Amino acid sequence: MALLRRLEKRILVRLPNLEARSDMLSKMIPSTMGENLPYDEMASKLEGYSGSDIRLVCKETAMKPLRRLMTEIEDQTTDIQPNWAVIADPKTIPQPGPVLVTDFDAALATTKSAAKIVDFRKYEKWMDEFGSV
Repeated sequence: MALLRRLEKRILVRLPNLEARSDMLSKMIPSTMGENLPYDEMASKLEGYSGSDIRLVCKETAMKPLRRLMTEIEDQTTDIQPNWAVIADPKTIPQPGPVLVTDFDAALATTKSAAKIVDFRKYEKWMDEFGSV
C-alpha cells in the first residue's frame, strides 16, 4: 500500500487496436520507404503486440533492404581489391531498395510479442481496484 500511495497516477495502457497498429506502422515505415504497403493487412498480423513490440518489428523490417544491399555488395566485391585512393562517384553508390511485405513477414517471424505471455485479466482487476480514471 505504501508503494501505491507514492504513485500519482495508476493507469493501464492496453494493447493497441487495429487502427492504432496501422497508424503506428505507417509512421514507422512510411510509404516513402516501401511500395504500396498494405498497412491494415500488416496491422492485423500484429494482434496481441504491444507498441514496443511493434516498434521492434518495424526496426527489423526497415533493416531488411539494407541487409539485402550489404549481401549484394559483398557478393560483388569478393574478388575485387578496392582502391581506397579513388573518390567514389555518389551516383554509382548503390542504394537500398524499398521495404517489401515479405520483409515485414520475415521480421514478424523472428520478433515475437512479449505481451502474449502476460495475463491481462489480473491487470484489469488491478486497474479496477487501484487505477486512476
